[in-house]
Amino acid sequence: MSAIYEENKDEDGFLYMTYSGENTFGSVEVLYLVPADLTIGQFVYVVRKRIKLGAEKAIFVFVKNMLPPTAALMSAIYEENKDEDGFLYMTYSGENTFGSVEVL
Repeated sequence: MSAIYEENKDEDGFLYMTYSGENTFGSVEVLYLVPADLTIGQFVYVVRKRIKLGAEKAIFVFVKNMLPPTAALMSAIYEENKDEDGFLYMTYSGENTFGSVEVL
């Protein structure tokens, strides 16, 4: 963590690690460097684009098993919830919002 931080300390950002178990997207572990002024809602948008999530699926991010407000700044969530190692650990989960379509 400290080497990554030292390498990026002049940038306006924090380190975040997101991970999930088995879900509709498969199992993914990713490390993100996120700007401090990004909101949770904007972060979810970035994740949706990175994993190429279709419009029919919803994504939810959790910090310590809690759903953070979409308007909350990532920097505030980071400061309140970062781990001893300096990372903010988040989980994400998805759901099909429209269910399955059956052709008759």
